[in-house]
Amino acid sequence: MKVNITILMLFVLSWNAISQSKIIGSVVYLNSGKTPAVGVEIKAKGSSGDYSKSEGDYILNFPHNKAGTTVYPEIGNEIVLNGTKIKKIELVNADKLEAVNIPSDASRAPLKIIVCPKGFRDEAAKKYYNIIRTEEKSIIDKKNRELIAIKEKLGASHNLVINLQDEIAHLKTQTNDSLKIYKEALEIASINRDDANQRVIDFLDALDAGIQIEEARKVLNTKKAFKEIVESEHKMQAGLEEIERDAKSLENLYRFKEAIQKYDTLSLLLRKKIYNPILLVKNLHKVGLLRHMQNFNEMAILNYKEALSILNNHKESNGLKAQVLNNLGTILSEQNQFSKAIDKYSEAIIIQRKLTQENSNRYSLDLINSLNGLGDLYSKIGESNKALNLYAEALQICKYKVQGNPKMYLPDLANTLNNIGSLYISIQQYSLALNYIETALKIRKELVINDRTQLAVISTSLMNLGLIYQGNNEIKLAIEKYEEALLILREQALDNPLFSSGVASLATELGLIYQGEQKDSELAPEKYKEALIIYNKLSLDNPIFYNILIGKVCYNFSILKIWQLKKKFDPTVKKEGIELINQGKKALEIYDNSNQTKLKYMEGFESLENLFMAEKK
Repeated sequence: MKVNITILMLFVLSWNAISQSKIIGSVVYLNSGKTPAVGVEIKAKGSSGDYSKSEGDYILNFPHNKAGTTVYPEIGNEIVLNGTKIKKIELVNADKLEAVNIPSDASRAPLKIIVCPKGFRDEAAKKYYNIIRTEEKSIIDKKNRELIAIKEKLGASHNLVINLQDEIAHLKTQTNDSLKIYKEALEIASINRDDANQRVIDFLDALDAGIQIEEARKVLNTKKAFKEIVESEHKMQAGLEEIERDAKSLENLYRFKEAIQKYDTLSLLLRKKIYNPILLVKNLHKVGLLRHMQNFNEMAILNYKEALSILNNHKESNGLKAQVLNNLGTILSEQNQFSKAIDKYSEAIIIQRKLTQENSNRYSLDLINSLNGLGDLYSKIGESNKALNLYAEALQICKYKVQGNPKMYLPDLANTLNNIGSLYISIQQYSLALNYIETALKIRKELVINDRTQLAVISTSLMNLGLIYQGNNEIKLAIEKYEEALLILREQALDNPLFSSGVASLATELGLIYQGEQKDSELAPEKYKEALIIYNKLSLDNPIFYNILIGKVCYNFSILKIWQLKKKFDPTVKKEGIELINQGKKALEIYDNSNQTKLKYMEGFESLENLFMAEKK
């Protein structure tokens, strides 16, 4: 038998190339003067794994994987020497191990793993947490003083006053987010001084001495870091760390526009130096999120699209690609570009399903988030069956994962249950909705004991219960749940005016219910008055959205007045009714006559006006 030597040689060369696929690197302790961590288990699917040796070095061989294959390295949670478990450890630079491409030349791309004793970072993080939280509250107090001064000078209705109120409301939302603050504190505690430049070390020293971030960040210098990066490849990593730290510090100080500028500088450097495409993608993703939060949506879309174009040309983290797709889908959905949003969500979900099979602990939450996001979109456009299928898949994952990690998955379980219940409410399947909403509410009431941010979602579950009872014509129970929700929303609005619109909306609906119940009609006026006060204030900044709501409240309130007048003539009631009609008409003047809602209310006002004029003593 004659053997084709050429084919055989190609096979041998190919096999050798594959058999040489490997990742090499070292494991060191955090802030230890680069002390090697010996006895750390490093493993990844497709490799037999390794333990770090005397110099902290390790090798992961992948005999059946080609260069460019994405793998997901993990470390053991204990130091093991001679088969004996010595002490527990934790991974510090977890982002570096999220997804790793097997390099074509391992010696040119060593993977450095940083570890520390279990709990080592927590003590430092607690200290940084208190510094960040104290400073955030100080910033809000300062802005409140500015608000009082501007309000006295310009009046409560001035746009500057309203904008500052909205800004303070947004800041209070973030200040109440203890998880966000702790995450940032843990990031600071995870900075490895051994790899940092002197300015970042000085920044950390200042924080350790109890100096506030505003003062501490003055030692950071983006211009110097930029220059050092351009001039020296050796200073690349430390310089990037400094600029990113400066950006994050500005975020903590609520100076978002300045933070965005720093992130844009970082992107510019990463594009020019072509240092690491995945770092550029992560930065674009981060600044996209920040721009979206600040409603700079078109620029956020550009950031996300650039990130995706890079990921499409590099065999890099699919998990990150799915996150970018999901966030792009969210913006497109908000802009009512539904078909494009569906495409982005769907692509993200395909990726996340595959990744979750490989590493459920890492990717389950991302998949749950995308499933719920696409489910919400389908629910919004009336595709109920598609939405239910997605919610059901998310619910199955939540129920499974919550058994092993209730703290992490209970909020998503409650959210998914609430979404299913809300969908059944929208299609008037109230008996099916009830169990889902009640279960979600029970979970959220347990969570709120340690997390006050759950109050807002508790009010949502209560309102959903109100809708169910109202749909079943159990009006007394519906009112009870709506009033309970209204109390929570009012409490939230005291600290965060962003909840004011929800207060006004619910107050209006309660007014309509009380108006429909003649025995409770005396309670309707106070609800309508509360709604009008809020809507009139909000309309100063956004008349297009809120003036139509003013028209709705005035219309229903004036119907109540005519009913009262017919029951018992009172000149004061007649005057109040006509004033409400005029107020409603004036609010609707900003819309043109193609607006069907305006025309409906205007016709109603004309009829009501005739009825009021016809009523005489």
